[in-house]
Amino acid sequence: MTAQIRPFVLLLPLMTAVMTAASARAAVDPSRLLPATRDSLALSMTDRLEALRAQGPQGYRNLVSIMFDEGAAMGQRWKATTAVGRLGGKLSLPELERAYKRKEWFMRSAALLAMGGVDQQKHLSWARALLSDRALVVRAAAVDAIDAARDAGSAGALWSRLNAKENFNGGDSLWIRRRMAEALSRLAGPGSEPRFYKLLADRDESLHGPALDALERLSKHRLGAPNASVAMRRELWLERSRNPRIF
Repeated sequence: MTAQIRPFVLLLPLMTAVMTAASARAAVDPSRLLPATRDSLALSMTDRLEALRAQGPQGYRNLVSIMFDEGAAMGQRWKATTAVGRLGGKLSLPELERAYKRKEWFMRSAALLAMGGVDQQKHLSWARALLSDRALVVRAAAVDAIDAARDAGSAGALWSRLNAKENFNGGDSLWIRRRMAEALSRLAGPGSEPRFYKLLADRDESLHGPALDALERLSKHRLGAPNASVAMRRELWLERSRNPRIF
């Protein structure tokens, strides 16, 4: 009996090592993700986080696998990325850094959103960098992040990208320029008035309203009647630029 058992006992360390390695591979293999982790991504954010926390460390590992599984649906990868930031906090920085550098536009956008709840300074640094992203929707997400944070320090970055060639289709202004102008109307400080006057002369009429709002905020004056149209207010402000004594 002892002779029969001994070979098995000697093999135990090797069997344990093989089983441990297999378990580690399964933890990061997207094809073997726990169904509970996938199902949790269909829940509301509050319920999603509660379900994921109940899964412990394995739930987090599964989320990371979904994030970088190119065969997974875009929506699942987006939700996994934002959930990783919420669950991991500062510990999720390596995963979010990887997502921020991915080729897929939605991964860069999701990483930016997730970083907002992890590290505000890095969040704004990424937003400024993504103002020149090749994907229009990512650039728009960057503008929204800066505007939501009311980060006046990013006004210079917004001005520098407002007339970038990627924000035009031929000679036509893309809608993101209006979003930039709206953000600037709230963030730009004193001394930027000449730039807003220049926006009043822009071919894109959708920029005129934000420019007027900014000039009124900076000057603490409003020209025209309360119900005056944008076109009428624009003419009055242009006249003021030619004749500063209009007040």
